Amino acid sequence: MNHPYSNSKQWVPYAVSQYVQGNATEMVLLIKLDVSTKWWQSVSNYPWIAVNKRLKFGSGKGAAPFQSAIIYLGKDLEHFNNVFGKYGTLYTPYSGFCR
Repeated sequence: MNHPYSNSKQWVPYAVSQYVQGNATEMVLLIKLDVSTKWWQSVSNYPWIAVNKRLKFGSGKGAAPFQSAIIYLGKDLEHFNNVFGKYGTLYTPYSGFCR
């Protein structure tokens, strides 16, 4: 899913809800990497790749003014990493606590 970036507040949590409800067995989201937002929290428990360069779309001359992330909602993390890992570093959520 590549949603309208100006409407992440609605689209990102909606996509997650569709996955959680079982309306999709797998989703890949291309989103703005912005961990300071509430909508980011809806995907924070899923693996993601920090894209290591600014993306350019279509025939546009300039790159996006922000970093992007590729979020994975699914069960085949190895396949996701094999396909999208070339774009950046894979991060997976950690539920433990270090002391």
